[in-house]
Amino acid sequence: MQLNVTTDYAIRTVLYLGQCKKIASATEISNEWEFQEDILEKVLSKLKKAEYISADLGARGGYRLNKTLKDITLGDVIRLMESTTK
Repeated sequence: MQLNVTTDYAIRTVLYLGQCKKIASATEISNEWEFQEDILEKVLSKLKKAEYISADLGARGGYRLNKTLKDITLGDVIRLMESTTK
């Protein structure tokens, strides 16, 4: 199975947020993984809509996981991001 780039971004974003255990900005995530920010913003939006992450606004804002990594499966993220999986 070949995954879309957005799925790859989503998986690595969830892992990063789960491991850093702090609020991280989109720029920080993008720099860490060398992501294209425009694609990352779409991924973050989709993860937020699915309630996997939350966004804090403001100068010190950013993104954080709503669940622990133990509560989010790889399959959950793949199903969210891939239109061809069920």
